[in-house]
Amino acid sequence: MAWRALVPLVAVLLVAGCGQESDRTDDPGAVTDAADSEAADAGEEPAAPATTEPDGAPDGDGAAENGDLDAEVQDLLDDLDFGEGGARVVLGDRTYEFALGGTSPEVDGRTYLGTCQTLFGAIVGTGYELDDGGVVTIEFELPPADWESYEDGRFDTVTPRIVIEDIATEETWAADPMLIDLYPEVDGTSQIDDWVSDGTSASGTATFTAITPGRAPVEGAAPVQGTFELGCADD
Repeated sequence: MAWRALVPLVAVLLVAGCGQESDRTDDPGAVTDAADSEAADAGEEPAAPATTEPDGAPDGDGAAENGDLDAEVQDLLDDLDFGEGGARVVLGDRTYEFALGGTSPEVDGRTYLGTCQTLFGAIVGTGYELDDGGVVTIEFELPPADWESYEDGRFDTVTPRIVIEDIATEETWAADPMLIDLYPEVDGTSQIDDWVSDGTSASGTATFTAITPGRAPVEGAAPVQGTFELGCADD
């Protein structure tokens, strides 16, 4: 690579520079003292030392521009319609209540977006639950129960799935048959078992398996049965 060729060249230049005599001093203050002395001899006022901003320090205008940009982005998000709704998931002995709309309060420097969209009979969304100062999130896709019978390709990119993640503990539970393609051993332990849907709301049962932040099954973790009900608000 080019930078590898530059290393010996820089070394040669450094060695050559060390072998040359120079009138320069290693004391940066000496240069200023000499200039002040010459100015005094000429009857002039010594020049005031120059001040420089550290590299990367934003000036006032830059900070204002960043603030304006943040406001514009927020205005854009406020104008978009991501939908509204709610979801309730019982996972083992734990019950989650998710908001599927708006944004959460800031938690550890982050906010979370809730969405709920319906299209061609499928319900797709994301949500959040604030839990004792932490955040639990949900993402889901739910086509109609007979989705595999459609031959027009409308559900080719939709798979019935629900994934719940506890941000603080990094615990994630997935009812997601897409895992089977990568990890055949989870077959039968990570899927929506059965559900009913009217295109706006849905409910059913699911089997969840624990997965790592890298979306791999947690070794030795037993699957957990759960139920869910969710829906998008009417426009």
